[in-house]
Amino acid sequence: MISRRNGASKSYSESQSNAHIKPWDFKSLHTPFNTINKRRRFMFTLGAWDGWRLGHGAIIDLSSNLFNGPILILVPEETSHLQWETWKRLFVLDLSGNVLSGNIPPSLGNCSSMQFLNLNDNDLFGSLPCSLVALENLNSVELSNNWFSGEFPQALKNWSSLSTLDLSGNEFAGNIPS
Repeated sequence: MISRRNGASKSYSESQSNAHIKPWDFKSLHTPFNTINKRRRFMFTLGAWDGWRLGHGAIIDLSSNLFNGPILILVPEETSHLQWETWKRLFVLDLSGNVLSGNIPPSLGNCSSMQFLNLNDNDLFGSLPCSLVALENLNSVELSNNWFSGEFPQALKNWSSLSTLDLSGNEFAGNIPS
């Protein structure tokens, strides 16, 4: 079920459980924040959500499901310029507790309003994209229990608003910049 603060919701049937997530147009919502919350433990490939229109600010919580495959929702080639403008309003993204794999898309750095990022407990790997350091408003970054590796980007010390950083359960090398 995808629920929103005004109580409206959409749900999937079991027969749709192996399909890509379908895009919806949330521009009709008149709340200050859109909230997408899905905790029904369906199996999906997390595909491009280029049809979603985010309002003034957005919270996307798709944690604790069986979503699998790469994170494709923020790949610029698959979204129009107008839709990119709406992604800049995303301030919470929680995809923790799934079976997502691959790298963090560098385009995540375009979500300039991002304050909370939680990708814990997936099968993500590779190094942290340098574009993440552009997210100057981050308060919490939780990337534990994945397969991330490589050196920490030195520019992480620019996250002056950061209060929580959890990188445990990965294979990073070196020291976290201070």
